[in-house]
Amino acid sequence: MRGVKSIRQLGGELAEKHGVSAEYGRRSITGYFNKFPTSTSIFSLKMSRHLNPIDNPSAGQKVIIDAVAYYPGNLTVGDVLALGDAS
Repeated sequence: MRGVKSIRQLGGELAEKHGVSAEYGRRSITGYFNKFPTSTSIFSLKMSRHLNPIDNPSAGQKVIIDAVAYYPGNLTVGDVLALGDAS
């Protein structure tokens, strides 16, 4: 998965973008992905976000929305969680 950022890296970047702490960004992303079975495809999460938009999302929800949009659709939740703190 060369070129794909870890949850820690992405959480920090998105947190800065949306005005929350890096730790909060990382915990938001990890918590969201932990809700799903590891075999769930990121593509299905992208479709869910597309079909069920959130009106006036909070900063934490914006971090999650951007994280789902960032990861390639061919990955699974397990792949993303495995990235964890990896560089």
